[in-house]
Amino acid sequence: MKNTIKIASIAVLVGLVSGCSTVGNMVPKFGNNKDYEAYARAQVEIQKSKTAAETARYQALADVAKSGTESAKAAAVMGLSQPAPQSTAIKPPQ
Repeated sequence: MKNTIKIASIAVLVGLVSGCSTVGNMVPKFGNNKDYEAYARAQVEIQKSKTAAETARYQALADVAKSGTESAKAAAVMGLSQPAPQSTAIKPPQ
């Protein structure tokens, strides 16, 4: 029984060590650093724009819910419960 546990432990350790040594090969390679920097900046700007749009959307629906007719309030609450549209994705540089 002890030998089985030892063998299983060694097999797990060997698997972990060999798996961790190959992680460096899995990192994506980009053309050059400037391409990646432009890509990263574009991703940040997309997220900032998405956040601003979502904030404005929620604020507009909240304003309608506060001061509209009963049917407008119901529509605003339904609008608040709807998921936000998906964001635009940019492919990373090659």
